[in-house]
Amino acid sequence: MFSEVETTAQTASGDLTTPRDMDSISPGQYSLPISLSQSRDASCLAFMNESIAWQCASNTMLQLSILPPPGNSNSMYVKLSATTSNNGKFYYGHQAPDVQPIPLNPRNSVAPSEAETITHSFRTTYDRVVLLKEKDFTSWVHPVETRSVFQEGDTLWRCVFDQTTIDGYIYANRTAVSGRPTNATTTAQKLPKIPHMLKLVEQRMPSGKGPYCEKMKVKGDSLFAVSDTGKTMLNLADPAAEAGASDIGGRKSAKFRARQQPTGKFCRCQWTVQ
Repeated sequence: MFSEVETTAQTASGDLTTPRDMDSISPGQYSLPISLSQSRDASCLAFMNESIAWQCASNTMLQLSILPPPGNSNSMYVKLSATTSNNGKFYYGHQAPDVQPIPLNPRNSVAPSEAETITHSFRTTYDRVVLLKEKDFTSWVHPVETRSVFQEGDTLWRCVFDQTTIDGYIYANRTAVSGRPTNATTTAQKLPKIPHMLKLVEQRMPSGKGPYCEKMKVKGDSLFAVSDTGKTMLNLADPAAEAGASDIGGRKSAKFRARQQPTGKFCRCQWTVQ
């Protein structure tokens, strides 16, 4: 079981004050309200009409679970996911990441230039999925859309960026605007908003596995391939870097590749929850 979320004091005016222990993070389940991203860069893709395949989530809610140290370990773990099941529905755009428990690293693992503000961080990779409308690749103008739902029989594009790197930075000494409970995506589940400022950064770095899209059709609560033509590869702006990453892949572990710094053109999203 998770312990209750650490109580944050309030002043008489209702403003939230700094937690008693500036660097403390309490185990628990927290909601992460994701609004528009602060930055979006699709420069890893060569063609303008294909850049829509790299979308940044907006107007959605994620769940961050901070798990107590297992056994004799001193490290807490984090898990990142959707707040609830989609109940058989498929939503337009960037799908919620499914990050299984990974270590939450203390401040001495971050860059020295940020060590005074970032108290904890985590990093891993996951297969990033974006669902698009069939007509999206034919337009040069990509309006921001709400989380619309695909209907039974709809045809869509399912675009995948394998081994996308996701970094999380928790600023435990910077209190969020509001630590009071907020509704998640359903009224049946209520989670407290994380009481600390948090930054999420997603980047696609050369991995030797090119991004692709495949045409799918909604049938019930599943997606089925429309034809046997297979995957349509997206055109990369720097194919030489991709080839180089593929050559390294046989000699280096996935963990090593995930910790490379981006070189050349790459795709990126950044969100701040505060």
